[in-house]
Amino acid sequence: MVDKSSFMTISEMAKQREVTTETLRHYDRIGLFKPTYIDEDTGYRYYSIDQYETLGTIKELRQLGMSLDDIKNYFKDRTVEKSKNVLRKHCEILKEEIMEKTLLVKTLEAKLDFLDEMSSLPRQGKAFIRQLPERYMISFCEWENDVKDRAKAIMRLEELIRGNQIAPILASNRIGACTSIDFLNITENFPVAPMVICDKFIESLEYSYVIPEGEYVCLYYNGKFGCYDGLYEDIKSVIKENHYEVCGMFYQIYQVDITVTSDFSESVIEIQVPVKKI
Repeated sequence: MVDKSSFMTISEMAKQREVTTETLRHYDRIGLFKPTYIDEDTGYRYYSIDQYETLGTIKELRQLGMSLDDIKNYFKDRTVEKSKNVLRKHCEILKEEIMEKTLLVKTLEAKLDFLDEMSSLPRQGKAFIRQLPERYMISFCEWENDVKDRAKAIMRLEELIRGNQIAPILASNRIGACTSIDFLNITENFPVAPMVICDKFIESLEYSYVIPEGEYVCLYYNGKFGCYDGLYEDIKSVIKENHYEVCGMFYQIYQVDITVTSDFSESVIEIQVPVKKI
């Protein structure tokens, strides 16, 4: 007859280690943490006092993010050297995860700062001049005027850069379109080439391009892509008044899009036209 007074019940063990009884039953099923004794008549599980420390170690290793299979291996044929190697390997994994999380935090903070800046934009529909740095993009340079075709092109482009840069954390300020068409003489919608702005120039991709630094005549507008409604008249006036000429493709960038708002009155698209003095 087993003296059950020297054992802990499954409820007692679970309570002491702040886990659920179902967790202990699962550990039993997979052979990770089996009870010392099971009553044949009742099926109740009982644990020895020594197992309290073992369960504590399992819980700590889980908190480190170690998988149950790795924990099972950790307890198998243990030596100090083996334990050191397992812990050292997992320490390196944690360092990599911390670096990735740190980079994601910085990216998210930058996105929040950018969205804050959007609240102090120049007046909507009013062209202005600003200096822009060198940037990078990928584009198939295939001219599309159908909304669905543009969306499909963006999906293909995003697939290409996957693994070459950090996740964009919402698409705002990343997606847009470019065109080399003489837009100044066109009043209706015209085909554009979808593009995705990248963190860096991706040499391995044949579709990578540099957006040159320099002066740009810019204009913000609310609404859907392609709803120009005479906005280019103000751009043409600024170009003419300042004795500029267009010197390259122009760009339209979704600065605030549906990834952060479902209200089109809050969405912001920026037109950027590269110019130089005549």
